[in-house]
Amino acid sequence: MIDKNNLLINSAIKELIYNPTLNEIFDARIEELEIPPTTALDLIGIEYRALQGILNGTAKRVDSTNFAKIASFLKVSRDRVFALYMDELEKNFPESAPYPQNKIDFINKNFDLAALRKANFIKNITDYKEIERRINKRFGFKSIFEYQPVKRGTAFSAGVTQPKNLQSREFWIEGVIEAFKEFNNPFEYSREKLIKYIPLIRRQSKDVNKGLLIVIKELYKLGVTVLYQSPLSTLHLRGATVVVNEKPCIVLTNYKGFYPTLWFALMHELCHVLFDIEVIKANKYHISDEIPDEFQVAEKENQANDFAREYFFGKEKTLIVRPHINNQSFIYDFASQSDVHPSFIYVFHAFYGSKDDKRAWTKAQLHNPDFNNLIDPLDLKWTDDKSISEYISSLKSNNIYN
Repeated sequence: MIDKNNLLINSAIKELIYNPTLNEIFDARIEELEIPPTTALDLIGIEYRALQGILNGTAKRVDSTNFAKIASFLKVSRDRVFALYMDELEKNFPESAPYPQNKIDFINKNFDLAALRKANFIKNITDYKEIERRINKRFGFKSIFEYQPVKRGTAFSAGVTQPKNLQSREFWIEGVIEAFKEFNNPFEYSREKLIKYIPLIRRQSKDVNKGLLIVIKELYKLGVTVLYQSPLSTLHLRGATVVVNEKPCIVLTNYKGFYPTLWFALMHELCHVLFDIEVIKANKYHISDEIPDEFQVAEKENQANDFAREYFFGKEKTLIVRPHINNQSFIYDFASQSDVHPSFIYVFHAFYGSKDDKRAWTKAQLHNPDFNNLIDPLDLKWTDDKSISEYISSLKSNNIYN
């Protein structure tokens, strides 16, 4: 005699192990009732196409009342019918699968989505699948959880405005570090050779189209890699210095859109390379929020700013030209004699003397050259659906980094 209890137990165990699909449960049910599928349709009160759309997960839009009808016929819960339907639907339409909450939380915690959308890196701040795809493509990740934002070991050349949050900064600098790792500058870094080369940099600022590229090429041969990365809307940096493979690396960005700022940031970061490289290596530059460390950071930033300013166009020269700031011929001649582009004088005048001249920044903008052609070949644009690895590969093929 057959033991019905054992049959029930065996059936339950089989179901736990096998986990049948909704279609298989339906087939088992009509076999149990010994009826044809057409009779089942009449019993359920559903059309053939609607039934198949739910059983096989081929219909994105369904009548919700049909779940209750099918559940009643199959003698299972409505929740289970819906869950099995969703399993099949996700197989057929992966894009319809709900995005995991843990990934949503991770993305919201680590990325400034509004800033990334403003930069056109992403199109929608709620399309988490596409956001993950773009980030993974950029960094070469297999999973979004591979993203671990850098917190220390960078010497930032900050603008006057403080960042609203650190998400953009961390994303920006993490991309830069990955780029430097991919680059892997083969030349040995020489502090002595860098000191000898620095006096030759200023004159290159007069060549808006090629000057900076020439300097970047020469620095590369000295073991100092310089890259450019576009800014983000909440990013208030001129540049940053990191150490990768025991070699100094500098990244510049287009802060406020002024040509002299690129050069100022470069010299500012070179000051960090010359005098703070060991601090950066030890990850102690931005170590904590303790007052002594913050004071030290402020002092070092001021020293680097003074270094860059005096190198290009010092305070004494600024005072000399101030009375002649409206005399364009005088300013351009003085700039030529000082081995700098005229825009440096106007920007420095505006930055250090704008309180006395309400039109100072207007003049600076008027004499600011268009340098888009200069930075364009160096930039991995946020709009590009390209990985950092692909970007570095393309840079290595030009005549700057070789």
